[in-house]
Amino acid sequence: MEAYPPPSDALVVQDLKVNGHTVSYNGTNAVTFRVDEQKRCFICGENTNAITIDGVTTTFADQPVALVAWGPIHESRRVEAGAVAQVLVHGGGTVHIPVPGVNGAVELVAQGNALGSRGDVVAGTLETRC
Repeated sequence: MEAYPPPSDALVVQDLKVNGHTVSYNGTNAVTFRVDEQKRCFICGENTNAITIDGVTTTFADQPVALVAWGPIHESRRVEAGAVAQVLVHGGGTVHIPVPGVNGAVELVAQGNALGSRGDVVAGTLETRC
């Protein structure tokens, strides 16, 4: 291993052209992202806190978090007064997840022991940003 150490798991890209988008990102291992019709991004990444897609930076944590992923729940899977997005965060700090179309009273709820069941309510606030 000393003579031939494995490569770093760092993933640092600046203005990388990917599937019609320009991406800048700093994290580890791999990153996946999707951009919807309104140019909102959804991501899964490790040891990161931001991504820039097509010149729009989404900063979702005040410090890099070990793992972050979020995305909307498809309309066909939604139930009345149910979840509109799935969020996964491993790490500390303050995390801001952009969830489009959310307004009024909301709760951030952990998944329960059974898939799709409600777990504990997680401390969180809804912020409206312009």
